[in-house]
Amino acid sequence: MLQLPALTRRPGLIALIVLLVAALYTGWWFSLALHAEKYFHAWQASLVTQGATSTGRTSISGFPFAVILHAHDFSYEKPGLLKISTPDLMVRLRPWTPFRPTALSNEWTTFVFSKAGYTVKAGHFEISFVKPWFGPYSPQGTGLVINAHFNALALDEKKPMALGNSVSEVSFTAKVKGHPPDIFSAPSLSAWRDAGSTVEIQWLKMLWGPLSFNGSGTLAIDKTFQPQAALNGRVAGYDKAIDALRDAGQVKPMVASLFKAALKLLENQKKNQGEEPTVSIPATIQNNSLGVAGVILARWEPFPWP
Repeated sequence: MLQLPALTRRPGLIALIVLLVAALYTGWWFSLALHAEKYFHAWQASLVTQGATSTGRTSISGFPFAVILHAHDFSYEKPGLLKISTPDLMVRLRPWTPFRPTALSNEWTTFVFSKAGYTVKAGHFEISFVKPWFGPYSPQGTGLVINAHFNALALDEKKPMALGNSVSEVSFTAKVKGHPPDIFSAPSLSAWRDAGSTVEIQWLKMLWGPLSFNGSGTLAIDKTFQPQAALNGRVAGYDKAIDALRDAGQVKPMVASLFKAALKLLENQKKNQGEEPTVSIPATIQNNSLGVAGVILARWEPFPWP
């Protein structure tokens, strides 16, 4: 006669084990929730020593699969540099990976760059941070991994741009090399830069007006803390983008026609039916401008930071 495993013949024992596991998990969840709220308030208090302030009423939700700390009517301000505000900032922790926090908001979030006099709004953003268990042991070692998604970005309308002042999406995965610097401290940023550390952009996606870009590359900062980037990727929608630049007077009609003809020769011939043609071309950020294949898509004034 077939013998059933001992546990299957003891339903009471199985129920007891399930209840015990559930009780332990529930206790861990509430412990993590209390720790998250305590840590958040401690972080707010520590900002005073950094010359910054933050406000927000907290609550907890997400049981059982996540601990979600809500900071209602959240604001953060580093006077003279940056102010962030949103109706509901959320910090999400997974009980099985509590040391990998994600900050997000499904409400309109406003980023005011005070010194630059520039404002950007995001309809949704989500940023997660993963710090390696060990290291980095050199300026080229990975000190932090950032995964970020921004949707419905509204750029400052004081200076209309040829591709529009609305960016549908910016998403990226980046590795910060070396010990992550204090982004509000010039000495810290200088030391990080002078050590030869950079940001390795493993994946970048941007949808701006008719233009889409998917690629990767490297980001650094120069002596005045301006971004310098070299990227390579696939671009689609360049015909309409070039037309917009021509209509805005940023590219001469003859140059626009020649550029479109050149890109036509580089088009990817292996595309699915209905897909837009794409080309593999380099993109750069340097001298306060964004360029694709040598054509400047946007210019801006030097960004005063920090």
